[in-house]
Amino acid sequence: MDKKLFVYLYFLALVFAQVTAILALPIQGLTISNTILLVLFVALIFSFGLNSEKYLLLIFIYIYLFLYLASQLTILIADSSSSPLVPMVDNTGLIEAFKKSHFTQFLYLIPGLTLFLLTRRYWSPSAINYFFVGQALIASIGILEVVYNSATGNTFAFLINRQFDSGEGSGSLVQYSFGMLRLKSLTGEPSMYAYAVLPGFILALGCRRFFLAGLIALSLLMTYTSTFFIGIFAYFFIISVRLTFQTLKKSAFDKRFFTLLFFDFLLVFVFVLFFDYFNNYFIDPLVKKITMQNVSGQQRLSWAIEGLDFIFSSKYILFGVGFGTFRSTDMLTTLLLNIGLIGTALWYLFLIFSIRESYNKKMYSVGDAIFISLITSTISVPEFSYLSLWFLLGAAFSKNALHGSRYEKMVSESRS
Repeated sequence: MDKKLFVYLYFLALVFAQVTAILALPIQGLTISNTILLVLFVALIFSFGLNSEKYLLLIFIYIYLFLYLASQLTILIADSSSSPLVPMVDNTGLIEAFKKSHFTQFLYLIPGLTLFLLTRRYWSPSAINYFFVGQALIASIGILEVVYNSATGNTFAFLINRQFDSGEGSGSLVQYSFGMLRLKSLTGEPSMYAYAVLPGFILALGCRRFFLAGLIALSLLMTYTSTFFIGIFAYFFIISVRLTFQTLKKSAFDKRFFTLLFFDFLLVFVFVLFFDYFNNYFIDPLVKKITMQNVSGQQRLSWAIEGLDFIFSSKYILFGVGFGTFRSTDMLTTLLLNIGLIGTALWYLFLIFSIRESYNKKMYSVGDAIFISLITSTISVPEFSYLSLWFLLGAAFSKNALHGSRYEKMVSESRS
């Protein structure tokens, strides 16, 4: 494949990276970006260049095969099909070796891995801009849909050609809170939208794209999901701690620290002024969900307890029962069940090293976004196929962002 075409297809994949409700082909999972990235994956395999990317791909495949074959061997030796009451990808309720869902879920990994490898090589002002175009597109469509629904009672269902299961334990296509449509745009459900777009909000702030950050923030507020609120509070806590330590270390006044302090006091003032509103419409419902006082929270807790109790008392504790078997409502339980303690530890170590790599290069917004994705996925969203995280991981290990001053230059170029 021609190199220019290869790079243009990569940029096109970034534009549609968050769109999961539109299929390019009538096959579940073949979204626009996933289809493009599968094509690029094949081109990557048969290209004469990109040797370092091929080497990393080979390492990943070796690790994946080791974990998978070890888990399947454990199943064959254990000779037990009993399973916890946690949702399975194929809904069979049986633990079996070499299930079809293992293969299909592995295929969903390929686009994310391809995006990671290509971003590692092509991270640039252009890549940032195309990613932001996609963020602006999906946020705008989501906001317009909520406004359109308020006026007509209809949605943008005509844009969507993917069917989402509305059964228990799965994301529904349309959800309402207090009579208003919860924004989900061209994703499966509000929490998935928040998980996919919140990193873009953090990156937009880091790149000083304040209008885009405001647009995304407005769309995130309209999701009315605990994923967003947990993520945003964690983000402000992280940057508050970091700026405090940076200010103390410099023994000088940092204007960013005092700007953040001003906004913190402003938020507290607005919160106190409109406490009754916030309590009735945000705090009370979210606290009930997080503290397991409503049906959704109780279901999440039940599946987490079931899954953790099962894996820690079974022979599958080291390697799990195979990637693509279970899909709980949080990433930690899902990973432990599917790839065991060893696989889960490797995944979290990879995320931690990527955060450290970003901070070492002074790409704080990239590291913060990965950190928040780690937190939100661990407690609420078990999604590995949403592409924003893979884009950030590629940026963290990019060859084109070696130190802070260079990242600042990239930020400036992305705004021009």
